Amino acid sequence: FNLETPDSELFTKEEREPYKAISSAAPPALAIEVLLTVPELGHNEVLVHVSPDSSRVRIHPTPRYVLLETFVLDFVPGPLVDVPLPTIYKHGIPLFRSLYTLLRVLPAWTLH
Repeated sequence: FNLETPDSELFTKEEREPYKAISSAAPPALAIEVLLTVPELGHNEVLVHVSPDSSRVRIHPTPRYVLLETFVLDFVPGPLVDVPLPTIYKHGIPLFRSLYTLLRVLPAWTLH
């Protein structure tokens, strides 16, 4: 589970700031959206939706993105407890491993 996450310049320092001080104030909710990018279609190509009864419905106009999943993470601070950092680390690693495993079984992972 050694995950490499590249630094992203998508968010400015000011946009990341509320999430750095979660011990003093609750940050705003974090929305994670899983999008499917629709490539430019060729001359003889169209985007269709296959319904459960196996009929095909053409989607017009062609969207650039299709929203597959949405997650909203909301942090609610609890009472302050003096917990040593090694204990937080000990419990945090299995939490993130299980979160990673959960993400792998969600439908959007099959598109990876």
